[in-house]
Amino acid sequence: MTCREQKQNYESLNEISQNGGVVLFGSTFSSSMPLHELVEYFEVETPVYNRSVPGLSVFDAKDYLDTCVLDLQPHKVFIQLGEEDLDANVSEVVAQYEWLLYQIHASLRGSRIYVLSVYKKDADTRALNTALQALAKESGCQFIDVSEIGGHQKPAFKEFSLLQPFFRDHPLRFGEALTLRHI
Repeated sequence: MTCREQKQNYESLNEISQNGGVVLFGSTFSSSMPLHELVEYFEVETPVYNRSVPGLSVFDAKDYLDTCVLDLQPHKVFIQLGEEDLDANVSEVVAQYEWLLYQIHASLRGSRIYVLSVYKKDADTRALNTALQALAKESGCQFIDVSEIGGHQKPAFKEFSLLQPFFRDHPLRFGEALTLRHI
């Protein structure tokens, strides 16, 4: 499926999606996450939508921002971009990320934004993740480091396991803690 077809597909899906849910907006790794099955397995009650685009560069993300994030009016946004940009200048990647975060903050007042690290683990990725962590802090977002999942036998499952507590609208209740599933 081309990027344009993917965008059209998301536009159609947005017509039947609920506003106020959770959106995952990322690139290749995020797009491969079997979200429906994971939401079911972890018994997540909040609507969670994966609006990730395979091969999406942070430099092209602005073309997808309305369709993949803003149109859904989510109360929580998880952004995981940068894996396609490891050859680019880190400061340029971070500047583009900053623009995206500003646009989301301006359009979705009151929404929580989470910046996820790039999951690969090498020197280029560490530099980018360090810069993204600093950007998240200075822009009022929360940074979630998922870089350790790269060595896991099921990295998408492990990442979802780490993220699902952030999907909640309320603190974890004792009874819920007893039934939590982990991978």
